[in-house]
Amino acid sequence: MTNSCVLVNGFSLGAAAANGAVMLTFDGRAVIALRVEGTNEIEDITHASYIAGIDVYHSARAYIENRPLFRYMPHTKWHNAPVKNLVKDRGLARFEFEATGFRSADPGAPRLGRLRVAVGEDLRAPLAPRMSRLLVDADAVSHAG
Repeated sequence: MTNSCVLVNGFSLGAAAANGAVMLTFDGRAVIALRVEGTNEIEDITHASYIAGIDVYHSARAYIENRPLFRYMPHTKWHNAPVKNLVKDRGLARFEFEATGFRSADPGAPRLGRLRVAVGEDLRAPLAPRMSRLLVDADAVSHAG
């Protein structure tokens, strides 16, 4: 097992409601870095993977400059978040994890609950997901204003 980092846009991560609806947790322009442990030999998320930390960046520029807006860590070392409901489609992963055991030192950071991640999809339009590219390359930052 190896460790990896999954980057998603803010519009690809949201609070999972019991009725299946998803409410964005952070601004759609945010970049979220999920520190994943227990990935396979090609750093792919599996059913044995778990989330060990979450860093939220205001923008792609903030990510490249390593200036997190919020940094979430498990409340204790036993509060990692196992990946649940993992589905892979077209090479992209969708999964959920329980983040209630994660805390940020920033008092203004939102409290986290059950989160749904849909890598490369826009959760604001669940009936007609739009494929989107994570804008975290040098070209995107130079044009990101």
